Amino acid sequence: MAFGCEECGKKYNTMLGYKSHLALPAASSGDLTCRVCALELGSTEVLLDHLKAHAEETPPSGTKEKKHQCDHCERCFYTLKDVWCHLVIHTGCKDFPCQFCAQRFERKNHQK
Repeated sequence: MAFGCEECGKKYNTMLGYKSHLALPAASSGDLTCRVCALELGSTEVLLDHLKAHAEETPPSGTKEKKHQCDHCERCFYTLKDVWCHLVIHTGCKDFPCQFCAQRFERKNHQK
């Protein structure tokens, strides 16, 4: 158990579980901001559903299998987003131009 709540003492295996726990009292007091991605949501129910979506994206340590396979090779990934990021290896698409020069990048985070 890596993450513990200082208020109530509950412990969580994942940061996401811990952040979901912290979201409940904050939502009760009117703060409907996701603690994972900072998105502001309309209600507590919507916030909790949104947090579940994060749980599906994030593989827990060693318990989820890589079930999304690349169409071009044998590699498998935890999420479809990971497959899409991997696809640039096969396609060579450089869809992210630099705003300061003519250079183009395969991924947005490579522009830094």
